[in-house]
Amino acid sequence: MKFDIRSFMWDKATYYSISDELAKENLRLLRVLSFLAAAAFAVITAIGFIAPSIVGYKLAYIAFMVVCLIIGGISIVIKLEHETAINVLIHVFQFVLLSFGILMGTILSPQNVTVSYLVFLLAVPLLFTSRALYTNLMTLATIILYIISAYFNQEHDMFIVNLLNVILYGSLSLLTTTYFMSVKLQRFVFRSENSRIQSNNYEKTITDMIREAGTEDDAGEILNNLLHFIGENSKADRAYIFEQNSDGGFDNTYEWCCPGILSQKSTLQNLSADYVESTWLSLFRKSRSITISDIKNYRSTNEDIYDFLSSRSVKSVVAAEIKIDDKVIGFYGVDNPPKDSIQYLSELFRLVEFEFAMMIRLRNRTQAIEDGAIHDQLTGCKNRKALDWAYNRKYNPNKSFTIIECDLNGLKAVNDKQGHDAGDRYISGCADTFCEVFGKANVYRMGGDEFAIILTEKTREEVDDLMGECTIKIGERSTMGYVYVDHMDMPFEDLLHQADMEMYRQKDIFYQTRKRYREV
Repeated sequence: MKFDIRSFMWDKATYYSISDELAKENLRLLRVLSFLAAAAFAVITAIGFIAPSIVGYKLAYIAFMVVCLIIGGISIVIKLEHETAINVLIHVFQFVLLSFGILMGTILSPQNVTVSYLVFLLAVPLLFTSRALYTNLMTLATIILYIISAYFNQEHDMFIVNLLNVILYGSLSLLTTTYFMSVKLQRFVFRSENSRIQSNNYEKTITDMIREAGTEDDAGEILNNLLHFIGENSKADRAYIFEQNSDGGFDNTYEWCCPGILSQKSTLQNLSADYVESTWLSLFRKSRSITISDIKNYRSTNEDIYDFLSSRSVKSVVAAEIKIDDKVIGFYGVDNPPKDSIQYLSELFRLVEFEFAMMIRLRNRTQAIEDGAIHDQLTGCKNRKALDWAYNRKYNPNKSFTIIECDLNGLKAVNDKQGHDAGDRYISGCADTFCEVFGKANVYRMGGDEFAIILTEKTREEVDDLMGECTIKIGERSTMGYVYVDHMDMPFEDLLHQADMEMYRQKDIFYQTRKRYREV
């Protein structure tokens, strides 16, 4: 056992750097030990009613029980920031226990060897963590108190025996207290320093993540970058994000895979809401992050999670929920991180949840703004702005291209006779029919009562079939004309003009056979 006299005078700066942590642990121990001591005294008091050997000591036991209860009560109401008061209280508690040993060994049973005091002398100073100087001064004070009390209460021969024992074990207590206090304080310093370094690592990681994410303007790409950063730096096999879709299921929306690891994104779409609820979400309700260091532990406790992970060669997982407006909208995680990084990732995930939530919120708002800019508010169809891709020739010119121009019939009459709200319903109803037949992604409201439908990579027969179906469903509410080309070897606006001309030709035919529409 290495003894260093400097441990008596522990460096103040170092001591005070960890004093908050010491106070927290000492207060927790004081609350537990004071009530345990009170309970022990209560039990011995109860035994005293039936045990003749200790029946005369009941009042002493009760007195010490009450004192321990008072100390315990004070420890509950005392504030953590009152470090000096906490230190005083723990030394008072130590002194109370040692005083009990003195009382039992000198006044109440002077004829016996002082076993109780010697036990307390060796054990009590080690209950809490404090500066060795203060603890040893308190120990020396009780040794002196014991010697004085023993001198007046014990016979000479017994006094000499107990004196030698107290000096021997008292010296041992001072040495062990000095050594173990040094060790305990060093442990606190190490833990504090390690926590600081770990905190700095987290801060550096988060800073690096933000810097990495900031290289992109698009929120979706930022999410991809975040996964890439976490997956690569943690040396995991895979990093991913799951989000709840409009149908209530969950989709793997983003994914990063280590080289050599196969992507699973395409197979992890629209996971059952019931499955996710019974597995991942139920775990997130217990803790905002999940750490599974070995999935074998879940074989008996959650078979669904075990089967799901083991079928994908996943042995360990760290995951965390994503909350927006206090609602869990998904989760992110990594598969098979090395064991030495699991705890680090678990702590890191608690800190970066806000970043994922913020990016998803930003992405959703950006998408909503972009969707609003390219969609018609009344019908929900795309608008003329959404045709930029066609005007800019962002299509395969070697594939077929179809433009269907549609003009509604009788809208003016509806507006005049039933009001514009009825006219809006009329337009929306026709738009719903177009979307039902041709697909909403292909329908554009060009303005007023005009719609365009753009189909690519369809055969003429397929277009004719769709036109026939729409004619049946739309009835006389709309006139349609279309142009089909096998290869798009002309500017989009030229083909659009041809479709316009064809629609007007069909409109003339329609008016010739239904003059009542021409009159309105």
